[in-house]
Amino acid sequence: MLGDSQAARALGIQTYVSAPVRMSDGHLYGTLCAASAQTALLPPDTESVLQLFAKLIAQHVEREQLLQRLQAHNAQLAHQAFTDPLTQLPNRAALREELQRLLARAQRTHSSVLVAFIDLDGFKAVNDRHGHAAGDLLLRTLAQQLQHSLRAGDMVARMGGDEFVVVTPVDGTAREVAVAQQGLEQRLRAASVCDLVLPQGGTLHYPGASVGVVPVSGDLSVDQALQQADHAMYHDKQLRHPRGGRPGSALH
Repeated sequence: MLGDSQAARALGIQTYVSAPVRMSDGHLYGTLCAASAQTALLPPDTESVLQLFAKLIAQHVEREQLLQRLQAHNAQLAHQAFTDPLTQLPNRAALREELQRLLARAQRTHSSVLVAFIDLDGFKAVNDRHGHAAGDLLLRTLAQQLQHSLRAGDMVARMGGDEFVVVTPVDGTAREVAVAQQGLEQRLRAASVCDLVLPQGGTLHYPGASVGVVPVSGDLSVDQALQQADHAMYHDKQLRHPRGGRPGSALH
């Protein structure tokens, strides 16, 4: 196309040719243009060459879009694989991966990892008395409160059922580790107390969970570290409920 329009003259264009860039579904993505400030006689195959390049551009764009969709889909699948669907906390698989990483770090740096096991006393009684909707609400509420009680570097995960685990790296002297252990335990105990407005009406006071927090070294396996925290939790449960390991209800 010769530059015989006012816009072309303003831009100094004397020769211009273009081809639409269309996707495989016919959608117009854009236009491929070639322009010159000189008057030129275009070869006979100019249009076909331009269309070929327009087609190659469309194919490249579609490949990039497909790659982006695949990456987004893979990220979604990874999130689902490592996320508890009810509470949206990391799940058991994510916890084991993170704890393994923290134990490896602790072994390299000669530091420790705090592992906290949290068991919701009386959870079965909540389900039996008020229904599974109330039980799910309790799990979601405590998951949020536990999450909000954490500090940078902490991770809380749902192990399954009515059990949660928190892991966090800790450095310093034995006294500093003990102070960190006590502080984490206090925060988790406070975060496990809540008042729920039940779906069917009324309010449920949940008085708190059994909590066991232990510092572990990097030479332990993931299972050994979790087992130590589990034992500490059961010791706490026996102190809180001396006449039976797992109370039938923790409701007031």
